[in-house]
Parts: sequence; structure tokens; C-alpha cells
Amino acid sequence: MKLTKKRLAIVTAAATLVTAGIFGGTYAKYHTETLPTTDNARLAKFYLNSENTLDLFKTEYTNATGIGADVKNDGSDAKNLIAPNVTTTQNLTFKVATEVKSELTFQGLTIETNLPTDLQPYISVSINGTRYTLADLKASVTPVTYTVATVPAGQTATDYQVPLGFTWELDNSDTVDAKETAAAIAQAGNPSAGYYLEVTGQASLTQID
Repeated sequence: MKLTKKRLAIVTAAATLVTAGIFGGTYAKYHTETLPTTDNARLAKFYLNSENTLDLFKTEYTNATGIGADVKNDGSDAKNLIAPNVTTTQNLTFKVATEVKSELTFQGLTIETNLPTDLQPYISVSINGTRYTLADLKASVTPVTYTVATVPAGQTATDYQVPLGFTWELDNSDTVDAKETAAAIAQAGNPSAGYYLEVTGQASLTQID
């Protein structure tokens, strides 16, 4: 009888453990997972390049008559020249490729010169058709700028042009003509360290809303 009672106790204990596992939640839980998901991107393109250099000045100029040169370097050096009776133009080209909405701005022309100040009001450069004398540009605290274009997002490589020009009129007043002549004579006496004009142009590309 004792043996039989012991076996009954063991069976009862085992049944108790199984019952606890089914109804007590210690052995089984609901569980599920989604499949992995990934996203990626590359950096948007943003590019500005000057495809040609500022090339207003030449060693030789021929005006509308086309009969011989009006101004020409004598071959003593290879430098470009400026003088009365010179008019020259150029389209300065900038290439833009951008994937963000942007604004292309011409930052203006910076002037460096030691030409006599009383001649500078009679020498001019033009930016997009608007003329400015050297005196105006040198007196300005900031360069004259203008917006070339608003460039849309997704723009493939496209050329934008900035029309530039230089003019030194042939005929001015007798007083001015005399001063121009005096400056040219002085240049002949010291051509390597004489009068000069340096013009620098620059553009910028800026992301906008």
C-alpha cells in the first residue's frame, strides 16, 4: 500500500507541471517579425565651372571699317593693348549642372589700374549691356552684380553667358585728348612699368528655396 501511494503522488506531481505549462504561459508566446526594409540616397549634384577665361583684351583691334588694324602691338612684347578707339566684347560662359534649385549670380568686375584718374571717366566696361566707367567701378564699395538665371532642380549641364564689353572712345574733348596723348608718350618711355588695366570677373552658384 505504501508503494502504491508513492507512485500516485509522483503521477499527480507530473500532471501538475504539465497543466502549469499549458495554462500558465511560461512555455509559449505569440511572436512574429517583418522582413528587413532599407532605403538609401546619394548626394545631389551641384556644379559651376567657367568654360572660358576672361578675354576682352587683344594684341590687335580692327574696327568696323575692316581696313587694316586700328590698334596693334609692335612686337616688342606679347602683351594685350588698350587705347582710344578700342571697342571689344565677349560672352563669358559658365557651365551649370545642379540637382537643387539654385541662383547663378555674376559677382561683377573688379578693376585694378594705374591709368590717370582724369582719364578713367572716359573708359568704360559693360556688364549685360549696362555701361560703367572705370571711375564708377573703382569708386564703388562693392562690385556691380546681377542675377544671370534661376536654375531649376535637375538641370543637366547647361551654358549660361554673361555679355561683357570694353570701350575707349576715340574722340573726347581737346583737354582729355591731350592727357591721353601724354599718357601714351609716357608709356613709350617706360613700357614695362607703365600704365595698365586689369579686369577680373567672377560668378557664384547658390542654392535657394
